Amino acid sequence: MIYFILLILCYLAFQVSKRNRKQQTLFAVFFLVSMMLLVGARDISIGVDSERYAEDIAYVKEITTITYEPLYQMCINFTNELGGSVLVFFMLLSILTYSLYSISVIKFSKNPILSVLIFMVSFAHFFPETMNNLRQSVAIMVLLLSYIMMSRNHFLGAALLFVLAIGFHMSSLIMLPFYFIAFQPNLYKYVGPVLLSTFILGLISMNLFSAHTMASYFSFTSEIMMTGIDKFSGYTGDAHTLNAFGMITSILPLNIQCFLLRPSLDDSKEYKRLFNFYFLGCVVGNLIAGSIPFVMRFMYMFLIVESLIITYKYPRSKSLKLYLIITMIFYCVYLLGFWLSGEKGMIIPYKLNPEIFS
Repeated sequence: MIYFILLILCYLAFQVSKRNRKQQTLFAVFFLVSMMLLVGARDISIGVDSERYAEDIAYVKEITTITYEPLYQMCINFTNELGGSVLVFFMLLSILTYSLYSISVIKFSKNPILSVLIFMVSFAHFFPETMNNLRQSVAIMVLLLSYIMMSRNHFLGAALLFVLAIGFHMSSLIMLPFYFIAFQPNLYKYVGPVLLSTFILGLISMNLFSAHTMASYFSFTSEIMMTGIDKFSGYTGDAHTLNAFGMITSILPLNIQCFLLRPSLDDSKEYKRLFNFYFLGCVVGNLIAGSIPFVMRFMYMFLIVESLIITYKYPRSKSLKLYLIITMIFYCVYLLGFWLSGEKGMIIPYKLNPEIFS
């Protein structure tokens, strides 16, 4: 319920602020701080990997080693210096994540409150993933700043930020070749045919066209929305069904928005380079989302630019304005389905960490 209230208030703030940059920034800061507190103060049962992160604190406290992710270990060591509280650890990583993201939004977004709204409703699940992937979320916010530096030809700054991101999560290394691809100025010209062909290949790769999978998918979708927890748990072992669900409810909308955001000849090189990261994220998702679990975590590293680039196009695009309304409605229904399912590890229903009251 807290998340739905924040979401509606954020949309109202977006409508109220319109072209007033000061109001947009103040509203953006308010909602970013609110999300930061929600992520940091949550119970250990909220988030897919939260319990494992709690185990990291205990392990490092007993065995001090030099890790290949030194900045992440520094966060653990700092937490242990303060008593090893899970609440402190979650709050520390949340502060890092949302402080870094705030820099990108306030300094580089054309409309900060719109960026925050997209962050909350995107089909890339940015907000939920900050509860699921703590260290990766910090790394991704550093990568976002690196992408911005690269798009503005500040290559030394981009390189330094890239190294910092690796210090939080080694998966950041995967992004190195994509910097060179995203720098290509004419990549956006192939958006339509590439998105369509890779999406079809993704569907074929997971055998979505088989009668069993299609029947399971539609049955799964209706039952998760209608009856919730009992029916949802019965389908968790069907990989094809879950992949189909992800392709239709996440990957397809992201592809549609990618097409709507495609640059024109008049757009700046900065916009085109940032868009290329989003475009590449959709292509990667199209190809592997149907066969690799948790692929959204990988796509997250590309798609985080979405909340910035949409602010370049939104004011003069009627199709994007309509898409945003449809997205909000669909995303609320999507979250409602997970709330009805009661699946462990989801962010809904939300719980506060009991340490707050002790």
